Amino acid sequence: MERKLAIILDGAVAIPYDNELLTQLVTICRSYKENDLFVKIDECSLSFITGIVSEDFSDYVANTLKDNDSELTTLPTNVIARLSLFSVYLTVLEESDDLKQHLYATMFMNAMILAKGRWNELSNEVVIREIYKFHITNYLSEHDTTGEVLSTSIISIIAKFRTGNDENKLNKLQIKDLQTIAKDAAYYRCDELLKNQELLNISNPFVRVYSIITRLVDSYQYLYYNYDAEAYIIQSANGEKKNKMLSNILKDIEPLSRDINTGTSVLLRLINKEQVKNSDFLLQRKLNVIEFGIYLYYELLTEQMIEKLEE
Repeated sequence: MERKLAIILDGAVAIPYDNELLTQLVTICRSYKENDLFVKIDECSLSFITGIVSEDFSDYVANTLKDNDSELTTLPTNVIARLSLFSVYLTVLEESDDLKQHLYATMFMNAMILAKGRWNELSNEVVIREIYKFHITNYLSEHDTTGEVLSTSIISIIAKFRTGNDENKLNKLQIKDLQTIAKDAAYYRCDELLKNQELLNISNPFVRVYSIITRLVDSYQYLYYNYDAEAYIIQSANGEKKNKMLSNILKDIEPLSRDINTGTSVLLRLINKEQVKNSDFLLQRKLNVIEFGIYLYYELLTEQMIEKLEE
């Protein structure tokens, strides 16, 4: 990992750090808040993307270097920012739990909205793309293996159940068919919600998309089907391609705010009128309805998944 860190730091320091210091920094990035990784991802993602580094992380780096009798203990802000990126990268790549690994990456990518309109100011595009490979969309496409075609007469079998013990007679194939029925029912719920005329009649397209997408994600009793989020958002937008400044979008949907858990859910935090560092530039950016819906959807889904993990 020392070599990877050297690549990430390239251009941030006049003289490259020696291998001994790189090894210490790898250890520091790995050990920082290792017992609270969701908070670590929150802090380090925002530190790198905004350039306003976490004081906790900066102090941890300095104090640990001092404890290790390092000659260099005070590092420049731009180096701390890149160490923050490396800390996210390391946490994602080394996580053994598949779901958590993808959630960490998605939290980072959710926070990337803060770089909208200034992508070229961020360093290490290749590393960002490596993290993006673990976005939750990839997890869902790989893990949603529930079939779509019934291979047994399971519906007629269930209809004939008469006692509480009948379900114990089902074989593995029939159980798979039950899973297919559950998935079909979940998708049916989505389809019905997307036909809700009360919601579809909301004239403001951003409020309409917000209302439909929040209800949609809240209705998911099982979060790990590979729902077609983009299709749902396009249907909710109903052909609307309007662009609007984010600050004005937030004014429109202010009455619909909700509680959230993570710092990287930038849109949801702004809707809640919470402070998000370095968000002034973002608030002046324009989003179209689909773009707004995509960012919103994955923030909501990430929040729900983390909440389930922490129950």
